[in-house]
Amino acid sequence: MRFMYAPALGRFVRSVHFEGDEPVPQQELTADASLWAFAYLGMFAADDPRMVATMQAVQTSLTVAAEHSGVARFDGDTYQLRQTAVDLGVPGNPGRCARSGWRKYHLLTAETPADLEYPLQLIEQVAAAALPSGALAEQIDPASGEPGPARRR
Repeated sequence: MRFMYAPALGRFVRSVHFEGDEPVPQQELTADASLWAFAYLGMFAADDPRMVATMQAVQTSLTVAAEHSGVARFDGDTYQLRQTAVDLGVPGNPGRCARSGWRKYHLLTAETPADLEYPLQLIEQVAAAALPSGALAEQIDPASGEPGPARRR
């Protein structure tokens, strides 16, 4: 884990890759919504300053500010990305799994009943986006709210 933190960025990195016999790995600097799992899995306390800074960077980099907002999986995510998302200039489609992780992180950091209001809003947003069957699309189109890549008929 010592290589997973980038002091120059003040946050954790997405991954590390060792090349050949080099003793120091290359760091993948892409902001990734799955970094919340470091706190969830108990690797770091949710209130560890490095974890807090990482999640602030994730929020800044991956928040999809569109009619159908959310959190992208990672910066530059093109999986199921529609032209409307490109036109909106968002980092990727809002993902329900990414939003679920964001909710879990905020639950870990909650100290008062008021701190539970934001995670509850996230739960309500995810529930509102459920298909009639109750299933949740992994990602949605940020402009239309349609599940990606399927289109409702």
